[in-house]
Amino acid sequence: MNSAVFSASNAKDWLVELCQFSLDPDHPYYLSCGNIAELGRFLKTFAHSRAIIITDSHVEQFWGETIRKGMGDLPYDIVALTPGESNKSFAVITYLYQKFLRFEADRSTAIVAIGGGVVIDIAGFAASTFMRGLPLYLVPSTLLAMMDASIGGKNGLDLPEGKNLIGTFYLPSAVFTDLHLLTTLPSKELGNGLVETLKTAIIGDAELFAELEQLDLESTLQRPLIASPNLRYHPLFSIVQRAVTVKSQIVVSDFREQNQRRLLNLGHTLGHGLEAAGGFSALSHGEAVALGLLAAIRIASEQGILQEPLEERVLPMLQRWRMPVRIPACINWEDTFKAIKRDKKIKEKNLVLILPNAIGSVEIVTNLDASCLREAFESLKS
Repeated sequence: MNSAVFSASNAKDWLVELCQFSLDPDHPYYLSCGNIAELGRFLKTFAHSRAIIITDSHVEQFWGETIRKGMGDLPYDIVALTPGESNKSFAVITYLYQKFLRFEADRSTAIVAIGGGVVIDIAGFAASTFMRGLPLYLVPSTLLAMMDASIGGKNGLDLPEGKNLIGTFYLPSAVFTDLHLLTTLPSKELGNGLVETLKTAIIGDAELFAELEQLDLESTLQRPLIASPNLRYHPLFSIVQRAVTVKSQIVVSDFREQNQRRLLNLGHTLGHGLEAAGGFSALSHGEAVALGLLAAIRIASEQGILQEPLEERVLPMLQRWRMPVRIPACINWEDTFKAIKRDKKIKEKNLVLILPNAIGSVEIVTNLDASCLREAFESLKS
């Protein structure tokens, strides 16, 4: 994987090339600001003559006009879904297939996902399965999607029994990130993204952890997001850049999650269980992962593998970002554990947990008794 490189190409001089997967150099990640206004130009550099844009009504409300102007003279159609995790279903996928047929999509049609993690998951799954694969471009609109859902080629649908139980591995042709999209994001959604960034920092970047610890979210949001090269000095640029770099390095080493990529599940074993037990409405993904991180830290401490006091540093950050530090009363252990047992992270019916050793270091722990997870759950119950 390449480190941050600023493109000198005349064709892409408005982009900042952040990193490129070494397992396939044709899948770059671009990071800049204001580039949504160049979307049509961008797609033309990849030799596409038409596109189907999949987004949701929230993005459409704030950015629809800019997106349409940005497409220029490139022919396109737009599908705007209702927002929400409930869209990650076969019914919505079938709806998209029917739209693709109506729009006469073929294997040269660019599928462009503009939105958060739900839109990216849905569009990625549809693109990866229609006609056995259409070219996919991701334009993440949330902080969480910018350095999580858009990295690594995972696409998932939910079942009532659990989150992301159906899915594919399918890399996008490119990720086209515009930090300016964050200016219309609610502060809670920024908090969701920061939790996932914190997870990434604990896994593999102590300097990123220190940046997050010093981050004043309110003053950061007040700083103008302006185009590169000045963008490099905005705190969000560094945060996204570092988080994407950590995740990309792990994905490159283990694309299909057979070994090291499992490290990215830190906080997600309990987190996904809490989401499912709450009907995917009681907790957002970031809120569930925040609780999962606290549980992982407590289990690591109980198991004697935690080498430094971590909770006392993590807890203030979560509280500052207005993330929950207690499990809601409406979520019980029985429903949570049922969801955990159905999760992809269970291997041969054995509980697999990712536990921290220290900031920047985690390990895969197998064969733990479920009682340790329940104890952590109960300690976090409201």
